[in-house]
Amino acid sequence: MTINSQFTFDDRDEQLRTQGLGIWNNIHGARIGDYVELSCGTLHRISLLTADHFQLAEPRFGASYYWAWWYCSFSGGHKPVLYDRSALESTGTVRDGDAWMFHHDQPGAHRGVSCTIPCRVYRLTPNS
Repeated sequence: MTINSQFTFDDRDEQLRTQGLGIWNNIHGARIGDYVELSCGTLHRISLLTADHFQLAEPRFGASYYWAWWYCSFSGGHKPVLYDRSALESTGTVRDGDAWMFHHDQPGAHRGVSCTIPCRVYRLTPNS
């Protein structure tokens, strides 16, 4: 992910990221930004999550995951399929996912810096 920023990720940003990971890692179940392995073996990231359904990002249309202390939000294109949340099965593995955050948690134009967050990996159950 390329960000047009005047800043670079530094020790203060890492402190903020680490603080947020304490909460992020204690959220039960799937989260926006987590990965889903499809039956063909490709990995996609969750872009929309409701109590009952989820949607996956469509990388062809661009994707951006904003990290704000303890949650992740998505901006970009979605695949046109809504899956039942019950179709997710944890693989028990974690993979780094690209994200961005505001430098020193101060919003503003060109203040985004790239980082990674640990994302859980799920697979779709055969009946999904």
